[in-house]
Amino acid sequence: MGGRYNLLNGHDVHFFYCDAGNPLSIEQIDDPYRRGIIAVHDAEIAAELDWLRSMLGIEDESVAQ
Repeated sequence: MGGRYNLLNGHDVHFFYCDAGNPLSIEQIDDPYRRGIIAVHDAEIAAELDWLRSMLGIEDESVAQ
């Protein structure tokens, strides 16, 4: 579990990349379907991080500050 938490918490996890291999932000994508995929993905990652924090006994850094 700790490895998964470190992976999700320490890296940007992207679906879409430009031709040069750089990740595209939601602001760079015009297609509403792809924007929706990114929004759902971001919510999924946030929920998984919350769950992992509760399982690992880690306090949410955004709340602690």
